Amino acid sequence: MCKLVYPGCEFAVRAKTDDEVIELARMHQEMAHGVKEISPDVEKKIKTHIKVVPIKPGDSRAAKKKSLLDTCF
Repeated sequence: MCKLVYPGCEFAVRAKTDDEVIELARMHQEMAHGVKEISPDVEKKIKTHIKVVPIKPGDSRAAKKKSLLDTCF
């Protein structure tokens, strides 16, 4: 969750891989906070907070996924 780095920001990422989580976090950070690169410390913090959440076919959480752009502005 972004609030780990930017207090008050409620952006959170759901993705299939750790690399995808980092890339989506980088995109969000650039669009919402004006920072183009994730520092090694922030990347490490993100990776330590990644949680595996199993999603079964038909799970309503998968249907509620928003666009990255919808969550940035």
